Amino acid sequence: MEIQKHQLDLIKKTNMGSKFIGLDTMDFWINNNLNDVKKLFPLIDILIINENEAKLISKENNLKICISKLNEMGVKRMIIKLGNYGMIYSHRKEIFLSACTASR
Repeated sequence: MEIQKHQLDLIKKTNMGSKFIGLDTMDFWINNNLNDVKKLFPLIDILIINENEAKLISKENNLKICISKLNEMGVKRMIIKLGNYGMIYSHRKEIFLSACTASR
């Protein structure tokens, strides 16, 4: 996670003109460095994770509660990927569901 934090610091220091910063993490970082992952939440504009990762971070099984807990941790916007079932986009307390099925 130190790498991600370093990248965020570089963006701020060099004023690279980034207007929107996203974080796409994985269960390895969540399982081994959850506190470091959480420290990045207030520094990003959007979190992109899958359903399992949302449940790991929030320690909840209900996605609506997961979203609420992630908001409390400082996440402003998030995309929760649901595989073949689409995704959930949330901005603060608003939740949007985009359902789709993958064709073969």
